[in-house]
Amino acid sequence: VVALLLIADPAQAAAWFSYEPYPTVLMIALLIAMCWHGKLGMQVIIEDYVHKPWCKTALLLVNTFVFSAAALMSVLAVLKLHIV
Repeated sequence: VVALLLIADPAQAAAWFSYEPYPTVLMIALLIAMCWHGKLGMQVIIEDYVHKPWCKTALLLVNTFVFSAAALMSVLAVLKLHIV
């Protein structure tokens, strides 16, 4: 179903999200899971390959901020499509 959104124009995607709340809720769950998975993956890479404590701490904070911002922007974008 998500693959169909890749070939749809924006109006079709907005219409798909605006009919019922189920596609919106499922897409939000998918986006949050993807961002969480990406954050954990990058966290493991940082913890394994960065050896300076101050650099590791800084990168872990940036990692958390970037993936939290990505999740928030994605969720807001889907909610905007649902409201339109």
